[in-house]
Amino acid sequence: MKNKTLFAAISLLLVATPGLTGCSSNVIEVSSQELSVNVKTATAYEGFLNNGPIFTGTVQANEEVTVVPKLSGRIASIPVEVGMTVKKGDLLFSLEDQDLKNQSLQSEAALGVAKSGIEAAKSSYKNGVIAAENGLNQAASTVSQLKNSLEEINASEKKIAKNLADAQANLNRTKELFAAGAVSKSQLEQAETAFVTAESAMKSVEVSRKTTQDKLATAQVAYNNAKTQLQIAKENPQVTVSEEQLKQAEAAAQIVNHNLGEASIVSPIAGTISSVNSAVGEIVGPQTATVVVSDISNVRALVYVPAEKINTISVGDAVQVKIAAADTSSIGKVSNVSPVSVNGKGYPVEITVRNSELKLKPGMVSEVMFIDDEQSKGTIIPAKALVEKDGKIFVYVVEDGHAKLTEVEVGQITDSQVSVKSGLNANDKVVTTKVEVLEDGMNIIED
Repeated sequence: MKNKTLFAAISLLLVATPGLTGCSSNVIEVSSQELSVNVKTATAYEGFLNNGPIFTGTVQANEEVTVVPKLSGRIASIPVEVGMTVKKGDLLFSLEDQDLKNQSLQSEAALGVAKSGIEAAKSSYKNGVIAAENGLNQAASTVSQLKNSLEEINASEKKIAKNLADAQANLNRTKELFAAGAVSKSQLEQAETAFVTAESAMKSVEVSRKTTQDKLATAQVAYNNAKTQLQIAKENPQVTVSEEQLKQAEAAAQIVNHNLGEASIVSPIAGTISSVNSAVGEIVGPQTATVVVSDISNVRALVYVPAEKINTISVGDAVQVKIAAADTSSIGKVSNVSPVSVNGKGYPVEITVRNSELKLKPGMVSEVMFIDDEQSKGTIIPAKALVEKDGKIFVYVVEDGHAKLTEVEVGQITDSQVSVKSGLNANDKVVTTKVEVLEDGMNIIED
C-alpha cells in the first residue's frame, strides 16, 4: 500500500516538475532516494509525558541589572552589544574623561604642594622648637650659674662680715691699750689698716652680691621668656594649617580619582547584554538606563496556578518546562510559590531552569507541567512521528539530510506524545510529517 502511495506521489511530482516529462512517450525512472521531501521535525527530549494540566508562562532572567553612570558625561565608547556575554567587572561603556584627567593632574599637583608645605612647616616647627629648647637650656644654665655664684658670695660675705667684726673688735681693744700706753702706735696703725681692709672687703662683697642678684633676676626673666617661646614653638599653628591643607588636598585628589574611575562603567554581574539604550556621543547621567545586563545562566519560568492546584505544589518540586521557541525541554524546580493570588490570574509560581547553553531568552513562552511521583521519565517524541511496519514501531531519524528508518520500543502513549524506552536518544530529530510517504534513506528538507 505504501509503495502504491509513494508511486502516486512520485507520479504527481513528475507531472508537476518541468523537464522530467515531455511529449515523448519515454518514461524517466527516478528512485525514491533521489527525491527530496519537505518535512517538519521535532527534537526528542528526556522528560515526562504531558498527561497533566499544562500552564503557559513566560521566561524571565534570574537577575537583571539596569546599569546607569554615576556621573553625567558624554559616552566615549560602548564595547558591548545585545547578546554579548560579559563577566563581572567587564567594561560596558566609558565616558569622555579628558577633563577628569586634567583635574586629576591638578589635584596631584596641589597635593604635592600641600605635602611640600607640611614638610616645610614641620621643618620650621622642628627648628623653632630646637632653637627655643636651646634658648631655654641656656637661660636655665645662666640661672643655675648665677644661683651658685650668689650662694658662694653669700658664704664669702658671712666670712668677710666675721672678719670685719673681728677687725672692729681688735681695733677697739688696740685703741684702749694704746691710750693706756700698753701698745705702740705702730700696732694701732696695723689694727686700723686691718679694719679698713675688712671694711673694704665687706663693701666689695655687698656690691658683688647686689650685682649677682640683679643678674639672677634678669636671667630668671629670660628663663621665663624662653619657656614661653618654647610653648609657642610647640604650638606652631602653621603645622596645623598645613596639615589641614594636606587633608583637603588628599580629599580632593581622592574625589577626582574616584570620579575618573567612575568614567569606566563595568558590569556588576556576569550575564548577557539584553539591552543597549544609548550610543557613542550621547550625553548620559545617573537617570539614564544605558545598558541592561541579565543573568540567564539560570532562568525563571513564571506561571499562574489556580486555587484548586496550588496546594499540591511545593518549593523544590520537579517541573517539566518546554520552550518551543528554543526547541528545548528541561526539568526545573519550583523556587517560589506565592501565597497571594494576582488579579484573578491565579497564584504566581516561579520555576528555576538551568540554561547552560543560553538558548532560553527572557520573554519566551514556556509550557510548564508539574510532575507527579507516579510519572516515569523517558525519551519523549510526538505520537505522529510513529510508523508501523510489519507489526513493529519505527520512526524516521534525521541524519545528514536523510530519513533513517529506526525501530523503537515505546512505553506510555498519549494522544499527542509517546515515551520511547529504547532505540532513540535525547536530542535526536525525528520526522513528524509525511511519514507515510517516506522510505529509509530518502532525502528530506526540514521546514
